[in-house]
Amino acid sequence: MHAQREGPILRQAKEEIERDFREGIRPIIHRSPDEIAATKRRLDYQEGLPHIAVTGVSGAGKSSLINVLRQLLGGGSDLQKARTGVVETTSVTARYKDDEAQVPIVWYDIPGAGTLNKPDWIYFDEHGLYIFDAIIILIDNRFLQSDVAILKNCAAYNIPTFIVRSKSTLHIRNIVSDLRADSEDTDEELEGLDEEREAPLVERARTEYIEQTKGSVQRNLQKAGLQEQMVYLIDRSNLTQIARSNRLRSILNGLQVDDEVELKNKLLIHELELISDLFNAVLQR
Repeated sequence: MHAQREGPILRQAKEEIERDFREGIRPIIHRSPDEIAATKRRLDYQEGLPHIAVTGVSGAGKSSLINVLRQLLGGGSDLQKARTGVVETTSVTARYKDDEAQVPIVWYDIPGAGTLNKPDWIYFDEHGLYIFDAIIILIDNRFLQSDVAILKNCAAYNIPTFIVRSKSTLHIRNIVSDLRADSEDTDEELEGLDEEREAPLVERARTEYIEQTKGSVQRNLQKAGLQEQMVYLIDRSNLTQIARSNRLRSILNGLQVDDEVELKNKLLIHELELISDLFNAVLQR
C-alpha cells in the first residue's frame, strides 16, 4: 500500500526531470564547499565585498548597464569600461572593481546566454554563478529558457535575482509611433503636436509598455513554476541622468530625487527602484 502511494510521486518527479531536459534545463547541482571555494578563487572573489553578476541574452546591453551603474556609484571618469557593441563583445567573464567607488561592489560581465557556444543547461554552472551575492538577468524583447534556468538555480542557492528590461525609452517611442499610425489625424497635424498635447500619448505608450512586459514575464515565470517577481524597466540614459544629479544617497535612503530630474525625464520608470532594491539586497546578504 505504501508503494502505491509512492508511485504517483515518483512518476511526477520523473516527468519533471524529463521535462526539464527537453526544455534545456539541467537538474540543479549543489556544489560542495570545496568546489565553491575553488570557483571563488578562479573568479577572484574577495570576501567582505559584494559581487554582482550581469547575465542575459547576447546583445541585451549588459556591458552598457555595468558601465552606467559603476558611474552612478562613483567609479569616476577614469574607470576601465566594459566593452560595448551591437553584437556580443564578451567571450569570457570580465571582472570590474572600482577601488574609489562610494559603494565598493565587484561587477562581473558574463558572456551572453543562449548562444551556440553556451547551451542553456550548462550556463549557470559553467560560469560559477552560484558564488554571487546578486544576479541581474537582462532581457530584451523575449524571456528565454536560459533566463528560466538561471532563475531556477538562483532560487536553489538563495541568490537574489533582478529581471531587468533595458532600452525602455526606445520601446516606448516605438509604441508612440504605432499609436500615431493608428490615429485619425493627418501626418501634418501629428507633426505639429507640441509637447504638452503629446504628453497623454507618451503616457499611454508608457503604461502599455509596462503592462505588456510585466504580463509576458509573469506568464513565463508561472509556466516555469517560479514565483512572481518584479521586472525592472529601465533605460541607460535615465540612469545616466540620475548619476549626474548627484543624489545617490537620497535615492538609496528613500527613492527621493530632485524635481530637476523628474521634470527633465518624463520616461523614468523603474530606475530608482532597481538601484535601491539591488543594493539593499546586497547589503542584507
